[in-house]
Amino acid sequence: MIKRDELLQLGQELKGELYTDDTMRTLYATDASAYREMPLAVAIPQDESDLKTLIRFARQHKTSLIPVPQAPPSQDR
Repeated sequence: MIKRDELLQLGQELKGELYTDDTMRTLYATDASAYREMPLAVAIPQDESDLKTLIRFARQHKTSLIPVPQAPPSQDR
């Protein structure tokens, strides 16, 4: 089991965001199907380095990553 302090350390290593609060975890617990699983955390990587850090963390802790595509910011036209 991944400890809270390990997630906090991961968050400090990322340039992007790492959320462990119930609100964000609940928002990302479902996709467009009936499938639902509460994630340990929600990561929003900023760059390739963040992706590598997340993959390394997942491998070390024998856990999985579930990518969720994010819509690009809307632009006023």
